[in-house]
Amino acid sequence: MKQILKTLEMIIMESRWIALVGVIASAVSAIIVFVYGSVEILNLFQDFWKSLTGKTEFHRSQAYLMGKIISTVVYFLTAMLMYVFSAGLHSLFIGKLESADPNSGRILQIQSLDHMKERVINLIHMILVVIFFKFALTMEFSNALNLLYLSIGILLIAGSLYLSARK
Repeated sequence: MKQILKTLEMIIMESRWIALVGVIASAVSAIIVFVYGSVEILNLFQDFWKSLTGKTEFHRSQAYLMGKIISTVVYFLTAMLMYVFSAGLHSLFIGKLESADPNSGRILQIQSLDHMKERVINLIHMILVVIFFKFALTMEFSNALNLLYLSIGILLIAGSLYLSARK
């Protein structure tokens, strides 16, 4: 019986390496999202540069420009979310990140599942706030009901941030 339990324990401990698939997939997806966000900014800059040099007219509204810039911020925050998730999986299942420099910040240093959950929730809140800000910029306020919706949204975001910050 002891041999069976020891073998089962060994199988469980060695199968934790399957989490490496999730670590690699999360890191690769973070890189893809970073590159995509960078390409979006470069395309916007290219259009703007063409208008400055007189090759084309730049017929974009301020709301369009801000929407594109805020969208790239969402892409970068999402990439950071994937990096934190990747580092968390690695720290929890495989081992501590030895090459994480303690002087460069502690965002990738995950000690426990609750610690990872807290970081992921904070990043998701930031993403939702930025997306809400984007929609608030592009929303047309044609009547009082739209302003009421905006204020309810702000109240809900503030409430969720308050509830998540309480310990």
